[in-house]
Amino acid sequence: MEPEGEIEVELPFSFRGKLWVSSEDYLGNAAEKFTDIGVIAESEGTHEENSVAEIQVLTNHSKTPNYYAGDVDVKFIVRDVYSGIRKVTYLAGKDIQESISYEEENEIVTEEVTKEYKITAEDNQNNEVTVGLEFTDNAGHQSVLEGEKLPKIHIDTVAPKIRVEYDNNQVVNERYYQEGRSAAIYVEERNFDPEDVEFYIDGPETEIHDWSHHGGAGCQGSSDPYDTGHSDTCVWKTEVEFKKDGEYRFGFSCTDLAGNYGSYDQTDEFVIDQTNPKIQVEYDNHDVRNELYFNAPRTAKITIKEQNFNPEDVEIYVTAENKGQRVAIPQISNWISNGEYQQAVIVYDNDGEYFFDSSYMDDVRTATRKHLL
Repeated sequence: MEPEGEIEVELPFSFRGKLWVSSEDYLGNAAEKFTDIGVIAESEGTHEENSVAEIQVLTNHSKTPNYYAGDVDVKFIVRDVYSGIRKVTYLAGKDIQESISYEEENEIVTEEVTKEYKITAEDNQNNEVTVGLEFTDNAGHQSVLEGEKLPKIHIDTVAPKIRVEYDNNQVVNERYYQEGRSAAIYVEERNFDPEDVEFYIDGPETEIHDWSHHGGAGCQGSSDPYDTGHSDTCVWKTEVEFKKDGEYRFGFSCTDLAGNYGSYDQTDEFVIDQTNPKIQVEYDNHDVRNELYFNAPRTAKITIKEQNFNPEDVEIYVTAENKGQRVAIPQISNWISNGEYQQAVIVYDNDGEYFFDSSYMDDVRTATRKHLL
């Protein structure tokens, strides 16, 4: 027999315990017993049943789940109650990647570790911020957190940038337009939310177009605003049509998915007036003789149809003569407004021959004229 020998002991595939080994030769000489040999045999299934790896986001999300407008705190949890933890690798954002060994000779097996990191918004201003967790147990099994098990973190601290451009800028008297106009709204934003926009419109009915996407530098997103592949220079556009006559007030603001607020920061006020004013003159006395003569006083009622009426823009021309001599010219009354109709009267109650002419030019500089002999 050889002076030395080896024997093999078959253990269950999932075994955790100690071995007591002793030996004795043919002369009855016995070796010392060894009671400090710890043995762990672990299957993949046993590893999965007895281990946990997860990442928890400690920071409350902003307006929308997974979107954050600042730094994000994350907590890593690793647990292996069967063979214990040998090594863990942590990934948290662009600048944090750390591997820590928990294998210490003659130390108690580490069964659970937790670690917290801060993902700074300054260094991780992007969607799909990188996080990861990987660990190896003392039996050599490796677990990698991936796919749907990883939390989604999108950091966005930049407010939407808003720009408004009009197609018709032919203004008269600072606020009047003779034709309709459209406002094109541009929003530069990575995480645009079309469900959280505010159109401040006071006036006649308007038409608002659907939003369209114009990819910016580095954009890998689609026309879907909720696609996380968009870049900070992506632009979203819509148009508002102001086509009807009337007075308008217009403003706009929006909030992105991370809760950042952006505003047009002004209210535009303007008037669309595409309708020419109309003048009508009516008389109460039609008892005329020889086409020109009346034997009783006569009252002229002047009606101007105009929404944006200004009495200072009315010009009335009246001349009066009697037997070749000028006589007092009758005065026009104050104007009375009834919606878009404006009325005044002139009373001819003195003997004489009268000539009447009137014109009106509204604030949009569209003119009308009425001439009567």
